[in-house]
Amino acid sequence: MESIRKMVSEAVASLLKEGYRLEPNMVPQAIRSWVEATIGARITKYELEQRGEMTIGMPVFEADREVYQMFRLTDGGAVPVEGVSFYRSGNEGDGVPVLGKKVEGNAVIPPGHVLVRTSSYLRMATLYTSSDAMKMLTPSPGDQEQLSDLELLALFQARGLKAAYRHKFPPEIYQRLIDLGLMASNKSVTNKGRNLLELPEFTDRLGSKYDSRKLDHLINKHSWLREGITPEKRAEAVEFAKNLKRFIAEKYGMKKLSVQLGKSVMEDPYIMVTRRGDDRIMPAQLRRDCIMLVYGPAEADRPSIGNIAEMYITMHWSQWKRLMGAA
Repeated sequence: MESIRKMVSEAVASLLKEGYRLEPNMVPQAIRSWVEATIGARITKYELEQRGEMTIGMPVFEADREVYQMFRLTDGGAVPVEGVSFYRSGNEGDGVPVLGKKVEGNAVIPPGHVLVRTSSYLRMATLYTSSDAMKMLTPSPGDQEQLSDLELLALFQARGLKAAYRHKFPPEIYQRLIDLGLMASNKSVTNKGRNLLELPEFTDRLGSKYDSRKLDHLINKHSWLREGITPEKRAEAVEFAKNLKRFIAEKYGMKKLSVQLGKSVMEDPYIMVTRRGDDRIMPAQLRRDCIMLVYGPAEADRPSIGNIAEMYITMHWSQWKRLMGAA
């Protein structure tokens, strides 16, 4: 099973590739008007990438048409720069000549300017800026938006991990993030929350995709975060594992067995059953009952499948409960 460290590292890598998400009202009216006129529809998906430099080339999608326009930012507005407008099409391959101006390679965005790229296929716009222009578009968080370790971790995991792999935080953590507008009521991250995670002060606390030690340190400071169940639930699961050991020994005549409760970020941890001694083969009837339970009657005659093998059986806590309940 994939380790939490690997999943979190992949999520960090994904996070660092993301640009800022902009609400339409955060984009100057002149840029919005140009974008909507270019695409021919109202656009709600804007992204902001602070690169200072970006690469121009043929669009990935053959059906796409990307139009570029440079804007100079003014106090609260934007003015298109004459002569810096061109487009590229996805059907330029196979010997088809480049349409419009022959623009390709790296483009440097001057201070105080924004290069806007629209995609007709994705129906979105991306704003490429230098660092000073980004500050004009994305305000820094206020004091009330400074996050504690647990709030930062909860927001980060809502951004990067599927619900089943997230740690469970106290209700007050989620409520504050919702009150700040960083998280929706369904515990998904909002655009404002995504943008906050991109700020240097927060990425520095999380570490980089090449070094997850800072993130590991945040998790290790709160040892209960290593598992997805509370200490009370773990105590219940430990007691269940003891009863499971007695149940298997009595029902299947299995002596010298070992029952191991795994640590997991899920609320329904795995429990592994193995046999000690010279004969380590699991009882055929036990394997058959488990296969029937997990995979259904059609697979009942298979000697092993998935985590139900000849030498061990690993199932979720809830699945072992069902097996005991069916006995």
